[in-house]
Amino acid sequence: MACYTAKHTLMALVVLGEMMRLINWLFLMVVLCEALAMAECSVENGRHQDMALEDLSRRRAGSLVDWQQGRGLFARNSYQGKLKFTSVFDQDLTRNVSFLYFQAKGDGPRPLVLVLSPLGGSNPLDSWIAENLARYGISSVVSYYRQPSEDHEMLKNTYRDTIENLQAQMTVTDWFADREEVDPDRLGILGISFGGIRAGFLMGLDPRLRAATLVVTGAGFADVMAESQLEAVAAIRRQQMLTHGISDVEDYRRIFRDRQRVTLADLLCEQRPEKFLLFLDHADQSVPSTSQERLLGLLGNPEVQWTSRGHIRAAVSFGAMNVKKAVRFYERGWLD
Repeated sequence: MACYTAKHTLMALVVLGEMMRLINWLFLMVVLCEALAMAECSVENGRHQDMALEDLSRRRAGSLVDWQQGRGLFARNSYQGKLKFTSVFDQDLTRNVSFLYFQAKGDGPRPLVLVLSPLGGSNPLDSWIAENLARYGISSVVSYYRQPSEDHEMLKNTYRDTIENLQAQMTVTDWFADREEVDPDRLGILGISFGGIRAGFLMGLDPRLRAATLVVTGAGFADVMAESQLEAVAAIRRQQMLTHGISDVEDYRRIFRDRQRVTLADLLCEQRPEKFLLFLDHADQSVPSTSQERLLGLLGNPEVQWTSRGHIRAAVSFGAMNVKKAVRFYERGWLD
């Protein structure tokens, strides 16, 4: 009986040893794959990131052209205004970016979160979220920019339009980061829908932004433009495909991505997942859940909360129930 027990004990030890060697081998493979992915990220994606950074490095400080007390529903402790800036592509071309600023109360400089509007522009939801952030002690600024010559019928200047849009948002960050009531070491960003995509771009380009909350947003403009069932986006897609003689949506996605040149994959592949908090939705058809899932994988599976309410209801749900969770996330991020 003793021999029988010893024999099986020995066999178990041999099997355990083989299992440990297999686990070590698998761990080594994971490490090597991550190292190879990082190398690919730094070579393949870094070139596009450097191109965008070089263009944005030519920006000049914006100038304030309008500043007044906020009006209407969100008038208390708020200010609205505009900043004028010169395009990095044409020194004779000036643009304006509008903002709504909610100043938080408290001793000393306050942290600041930049809130980026969806495709349709600034709306009451953005302002409601921004005001709630200010109630929790975080100043916030809702910014909105649209190119004056926007032409939805043509796929043209897509890279230039992207960079000018990002320049507009960075002009807002530049100006507010210099204000004495703002702590430049505690800056964050929050984006909803298309604003979330722009927020992702900025996280990859502006190291001053230390934490981002992304709400019902996707893995990039090309994906959303190709897949969205939102009628406003679908109408633009149909018109652009008709204008350019494109019959296949996958060809449209590829052409859009090629003309944009720089993508979220270029900018976020080396970002730490703990810098992001995501609120995504399984039932979303405006920013399809497939694109939201790709964003989650692109970021290395950061903290995420899923719902199944659809695009608008999920965004409103965030504003109603999860702003405080975002506040705690920002506070952790600013301590790192």
